[in-house]
Amino acid sequence: MLSFFREKNIELDNAASYVTNVIDVLKQKRTHSENQFASIIQSASNTLEALAVELKVPRLASRQTQRVNIPASNAVDYWRKVIFIPVLDYIISDLTERFSDKTLKCFSLNELIPKNLVLLTDYNSLKEKMTLICQQFSGLIENVESESAKLLGEVQIHQKTIDKNTSCQTETAIETLISIDQNFYPTITKYLKILVTLPISVATAERSFSSLRRVKSWMRSRMKQDRLEGLALLHIHRDIDIEIERVIDRFAKESRRLEFTL
Repeated sequence: MLSFFREKNIELDNAASYVTNVIDVLKQKRTHSENQFASIIQSASNTLEALAVELKVPRLASRQTQRVNIPASNAVDYWRKVIFIPVLDYIISDLTERFSDKTLKCFSLNELIPKNLVLLTDYNSLKEKMTLICQQFSGLIENVESESAKLLGEVQIHQKTIDKNTSCQTETAIETLISIDQNFYPTITKYLKILVTLPISVATAERSFSSLRRVKSWMRSRMKQDRLEGLALLHIHRDIDIEIERVIDRFAKESRRLEFTL
């Protein structure tokens, strides 16, 4: 899952589905912790046996200051309660907090993607979902009711277009934003832009900071902002091909002391 969230192009819909499934699986492991921990402790016991180390409960005292006395019938039960269950609880709690109900409401924007839009055949359900989207981003609009009406109208027209032209049934937000007529569907376009810019993780930002550290070294401490931004963008987006001729033409048109011969 970590490698999945480090990818650059991640759809909210896919991320929500993956996270929900992961939380469900972890909760099942938590419920059946005895069976799940049995295989883990068996592998650990084999390793300890090879190292001539005994699996046992740490010394218990009547008064503990650094840890609590966990009631356990044996060593396996003790380590299950001390390590396995707390780790599962922490991961479940962290994922649930990061992807709370408030956060998942942003995923309602996925309804604007054609693959989901074709499933909304009921008018009342469609109207309710479009109103929910506008209410979610009420801070960005002046009138929620008017915005909902405009969004609903554009969506209904877009549904007709999708039904007539199957090539318009895109599956991702980026594909939809590229293929849709942004002049004819300004409201849908606005919310699609929000959808494609919502970050799933901080991996991209962390990559930018790492790149910036490599670009702005101690030898470049006097570098100005424009040059720093340019070098950072070149380093971060190094997969983009640069047309050398266009770069030369741009420098040639600027007023510089150097003389370029065209």
